[in-house]
Order: sequence, then C-alpha cells, then structure tokens
Amino acid sequence: MKLRPDLLPIEFNEQICCDILENILNKKKDDSHLMTEKEQKLSARVSLLQEELRLALLASEDIKALKAKAVHIMEQFSRQKEQRHEAEAKKDAAEKRTGMLVGKYITNEQMLDFVCDDLAIKVLTLFFIFTML
Repeated sequence: MKLRPDLLPIEFNEQICCDILENILNKKKDDSHLMTEKEQKLSARVSLLQEELRLALLASEDIKALKAKAVHIMEQFSRQKEQRHEAEAKKDAAEKRTGMLVGKYITNEQMLDFVCDDLAIKVLTLFFIFTML
C-alpha cells in the first residue's frame, strides 16, 4: 500500500499503520542491496571508526585509572619522605642532647670543686656584706 499525502489522521487504522511500517522495512532492505560500492566502503569505514572510537574510550578510562594510581603513589611517597625527615630530625635532636650530656659530663670531684668554689664565693660575699654594715 502506498502512503497517500492526503491521508488524514482519522483515517489511520491498524492495518494502514502496519502496511506503512512494512513498506518502510521493505524499502530499507531494498536500499541496502542497492548500495553503491562507494557507499559500502564508506559504511565499512564508519564501522572501523566506530570501533576505533570504542577502543579510544576504553583506553582513556585506563589512562584515568593509571593517573589516579600514580597520584596515589606520589602522595604515599611524599608522606613517607616527610616521615623519614621527621624521624631524622628527632634522631639528630636526640644525638645533640646526648652529645650535650656527654660533653657536660663531669666527675664527682669536679662537681665537688665547683660546689665548694661556689659556696666559698657566697660565704665570702655574705661575710663582706655583714662586715660592711
């Protein structure tokens, strides 16, 4: 059945709609057999390009995942480096304190001499102050 341009919407019925759809499907089948060689090449090229696009999209997802992983590794490396620097700073501070203690290590005799000298100075000072009064 041919579709008439003057067909009104109220004249549509189930049979007419089915006939129209069948005509469209048959026409597409007929047209596919009538494709020229150039159109077939273009169709094949379009199919290849669609496949390349699918592969590119998959590759871009892989690249995004790899980039996220690289960022995560770099952040982890930075944290470890920072922790290592902090540990080294603490170690250096502990060594410095230990060195200060070792450098200021004095014997009991030296401590006694220091205390006696200090005490003697204080006694003499107090004696001098009281004699002046």
